[in-house]
Amino acid sequence: MKKNKNSIELKKVNIIFLLFIFILCVLLIITSIGLILQFQRYAESTNQSTAISRAAIKLQEASDYLSEEARLFVLSGNPEHMDHYFLELNKHQRREQAISELKENTQNSKAIDYLEQALIESHNLELREYYAMKLVVEAKHFYNDPKVTVPDVVTQIHLYPEDAALNDEYKISKAWLIMFSEEYMDQKRTISDYKSKAMEEILDYSDEVLYKSYSALKNNFIKMVFCIGLIFVFNLGLFIVIIYFVIAPLYAHIRNIRSGNRLDNSKTKEFNILSDTFNEMFDKNAANELLLRHKAEHDELTGILNRSSFNQIKYVYLNSIEQISLIIIDIDKFKDINDTYGHSTGDMVLQRVANTLKDNFRTSDYVARIGGDEFVVVLTKCDDISATKKMIITKLEQIQRILAEKIENLPCVTLSCGIDFSSNGYNDRLYEHADVALYEVKKAGRNGFKFYSKEKEKNS
Repeated sequence: MKKNKNSIELKKVNIIFLLFIFILCVLLIITSIGLILQFQRYAESTNQSTAISRAAIKLQEASDYLSEEARLFVLSGNPEHMDHYFLELNKHQRREQAISELKENTQNSKAIDYLEQALIESHNLELREYYAMKLVVEAKHFYNDPKVTVPDVVTQIHLYPEDAALNDEYKISKAWLIMFSEEYMDQKRTISDYKSKAMEEILDYSDEVLYKSYSALKNNFIKMVFCIGLIFVFNLGLFIVIIYFVIAPLYAHIRNIRSGNRLDNSKTKEFNILSDTFNEMFDKNAANELLLRHKAEHDELTGILNRSSFNQIKYVYLNSIEQISLIIIDIDKFKDINDTYGHSTGDMVLQRVANTLKDNFRTSDYVARIGGDEFVVVLTKCDDISATKKMIITKLEQIQRILAEKIENLPCVTLSCGIDFSSNGYNDRLYEHADVALYEVKKAGRNGFKFYSKEKEKNS
C-alpha cells in the first residue's frame, strides 16, 4: 500500500484519538469506582445520623424515666419505684450510654460540652430527688422494714432539722412539694435546654456531613455524564454501548432517587454494586424511620397513641373553628389490680382497655394513653352536640359492658369518664372541665361517666 502525504498526519490524529479515548476510559473507570465508594460513605454518614437520633431518644427516655420513678415513689410510697430508679441509675445507665454513643458519632466539641453540662445538672437534680426519697423513707419507716432495702445514697442524706421534726404526713407532703415544685421543673427545663442545644449542634454537624457527602456524590455523577458525553462525540459505536450499559441505568437510578424509590438492577456489574449499596441504605433508612416514628407516636405497651401524640393533636386543634369533644378516662382501682394480680396482669388489663376503646370509637377519633391508667379520647366532627352525646353514651355503655365480662385470667374492670365539648377546638378549659366531670364521677363512687355542667361547677 502506498503512503500518501497525509499518512503520517492521519497516524498522528489516530494516535491522539486513541490516547484521548484511553484517557476518557480511565477517567470513566475512576469515576465509577469513586461513585461506588461515595455511596458507601453516604451510607455510613446516614447510619451515623440514625445512631445519633437513637441515642438522643435513649437519653430523653432515660431522663424522663428517672423523674417518673422518683415522682411515683413519692406519690405512692411503693419501694419498687425507688428500686427501679436506682436500677436505672446504677446498672442500666442509659443516660451515660446515650451520651457515650453521641460522643462516638460526633466530633462537635460544643455539643459534647452541652451534653456534659446537662449530665452535671442532672446529677444536681438527683440530690433533690434523694432528699425527697429520704423524707418518704422516714415517713414510711422503711428502715424498720426488712423487705425494703434503702440505698446508701439515700441513707446518707441528712434532713434539715425543721424537716426532720415534721410528722410522717407532713414529711410526705414536703416530699411532694419538692418533686412538683417550680424549682424542680426549672432544673428539668435547664437540663432539657442543654440537651436541645447539644442536639442542635449534633444535627447541624450531621447535616453538614451528609451535605458534603451528597455534594461529592453529585460531582461524581456529573463527571461520569461528562465522560460519557465526550466518548459519544469521538466514537458513535462506543456511545451506543455506553447508552445501553451505563447511561440508561444511570438515569434510571437518578429517576428512582428523585422519586424516592429503590434502584433497579442493570446488566452492568458496577451499577449492580451501586444499586445494592443504595438499596441497602434505602431499606435501612426506611425501616429506621418507620420504627422511630412509630415509637415516638405510639404507646409501647398498648400500641395506641401516646402523650406526645396527644400533645400534637392538641396543637392541631388549638383554637380551631371545629367543634370537638374530650373524654378523660381512668381505670377504677387499677393499683388494686396490680397489687392483687401482679403487674403483668395489670399490663394486659391496660391492653384490653386500650383495644376496647380503639375498637368502639370511630376511626376519625383519637384514642391515646397519657398516663399509667389514664386514657383520653378526642372526638372530632361534633357539630350536632345532642347526637354526639347520644353516641358517646351508647359507646361508653357498650365499652363498660365489654369490660365487665371476665375473659381468661383477667379481672373485670370499670371505668370513670369525664366529658366536655368545645366549640372552638382544643383549649385548656376543655381539659379542665372534663377533669372536673371525672372528679364528680369518682366522688360519686366511680364506674360511670358524666358530662361537664357549668351549673354543677358554680354550686360546688
